Amino acid sequence: MKNSSKRKAQLIRELSALQKRVAELEGASAVQRRTEQALVQYWSLLEAILSSSRDLFGLKGVDGAYLAASSTFCQFAGRPEDEIRGRGDFELFPKNIAEVFHRHDTAVLRTAQPYSWEETLELPEGPPRWYRLHKTPVLDEGRVCVGLLCMARDLTSERRGAAQVKIFSRIGQDGFLLLDMHGNILEVNERYCGLTGYERSELLSKNLHEIEMLTTPEDLSLRNQRIRELGWDHFKTLHRAKDNRIVEFEVCANFVDVCGGRFYRFFKEVTTSSRSEPARAPAPGVAKPSKPSKPKDRNWRVVNMNDMLREALSLQLETLPSDVEVVQDLDDSLWNGTGNRHQLVQIVMNLIINAFESIDGRGRIDLSTRNFEMTPQLAKVFPQLIPGRYVYLAVEDNGRGINDKLIGKIFEPFITTKYRGRGMGLASAWRSVKDHGGYLGVKSKVGEGSTFSVYLPASEEPLEFPSKVSDIPTGTETVLIVEDESDVARDTRKMLEGLAYTVIQAQNLDEAAELMRNYKGPIDLVLVDVARSGLEEEDLRALFRDARPKIKIILAGVSELDEKAQDLLDIGADTYVQKPFRAEVLVPRIRKTLDG
Repeated sequence: MKNSSKRKAQLIRELSALQKRVAELEGASAVQRRTEQALVQYWSLLEAILSSSRDLFGLKGVDGAYLAASSTFCQFAGRPEDEIRGRGDFELFPKNIAEVFHRHDTAVLRTAQPYSWEETLELPEGPPRWYRLHKTPVLDEGRVCVGLLCMARDLTSERRGAAQVKIFSRIGQDGFLLLDMHGNILEVNERYCGLTGYERSELLSKNLHEIEMLTTPEDLSLRNQRIRELGWDHFKTLHRAKDNRIVEFEVCANFVDVCGGRFYRFFKEVTTSSRSEPARAPAPGVAKPSKPSKPKDRNWRVVNMNDMLREALSLQLETLPSDVEVVQDLDDSLWNGTGNRHQLVQIVMNLIINAFESIDGRGRIDLSTRNFEMTPQLAKVFPQLIPGRYVYLAVEDNGRGINDKLIGKIFEPFITTKYRGRGMGLASAWRSVKDHGGYLGVKSKVGEGSTFSVYLPASEEPLEFPSKVSDIPTGTETVLIVEDESDVARDTRKMLEGLAYTVIQAQNLDEAAELMRNYKGPIDLVLVDVARSGLEEEDLRALFRDARPKIKIILAGVSELDEKAQDLLDIGADTYVQKPFRAEVLVPRIRKTLDG
């Protein structure tokens, strides 16, 4: 009887504890329901604003599941909002995209601080796209984080537009102006400054109507409207130089819509019609052989066309679609040539751009180099070239091809097969090849593609680099290269090993992390491409600084120093170097960084 009473009392206590636990769980569920209701109410207040934005917006709970999504987010996910609610990133997206969207969630929830970063997304269809991502914590009355407002902005048009601006402004042969829709000069290249006598800083403070004769702001507005409606225009105009000379230009203007339609810019490519006749394609069997131009300035030097081709590809890396395969077949024993490095790179770039633009959807471009000797017998078949040794470069595509009526005019200015093309790239390339004493030819068949062949005179002189090896500092340290482009990694390794450095390679950050852990010897410096490796701030610390505190870090990239690279420099990277790598620039930078 006594045992029965004890058992009964124990059961009563257990029941009481169970009821208390149930009450706590019900209370927690009620709190969670109230929190979710508050978040949904928060979302409803933002919905009117978000519906007018092109950015992607999503509202997450603390468990990572979406509570609401904007219409643009639903379009990106390919699902209605009902199917998005209650699911997390890894249920909605492929793993690579889910990892990007999920990144930093825990840190933002823990610190209750917003966070922004940029990322390249490999989408299931189409080329990669650039996005800026932002996480904003949603706080309750007690300043406790109860959810996340997630935003993604597509920066692809802006990035590609900016990359094109940099390319044209740096190495464009023709004069170049970048204007806003009010005619204010935003960017100018050295060629235009040379033609008009202005300094770049002087032009950046001017409006076009101040230097273009007979043009009022009203005239400029009407012209801009026409360019905007048509997408492009070409015309003749007069500009007043700094010394009051009158310079006549033929202008090809293009309208470029970047930043999701929020900002408008147009490109203005300028050629001096009074200084050179329009380039025309030579008629077969009639054209006179051309002789190499004598070096007109110090920019003429001994070069290797394999290097020119690799540099052209590096400069265009961020602007070219990924659904076109590029295959390189380069002759390692290629003869050297002589010419203006920037002009030769521009020739290759123009041909590559033309090849990409001729391909609809997926396709292939073959780039090849060979040595070619023009014998007197062959010169009878190729009257455009005098007998001698030539460097041969071919750019072959499987695009739409060129019809017979157009192929005879393809090298004339303002002739283009593209709806929005400028019609200046091939004309510019033809003129530059001719100035270098070479020949540019084309073979094409509609529906099968085109092959552009460049013949440039070879040089007996060696490259300048070997004569300067003694001026480039050597070293015995170990350098880790993180680079997924095999050609770039191979050439950089060969360069450094030739200067007595020990070089180890990794294709990505995962391989780099394994080397940092397991490599038995010292690793003194790491050279890592910021954009292609996807390097983030936490990677910089965890992979390199924490693993080997004394290691030096050099960041690299094809563009000029950007915001992301600057952030990495601010938290501990040592310096930044721009690609393509040149020994006389990279190696002294490595030496200086290692020496502190």
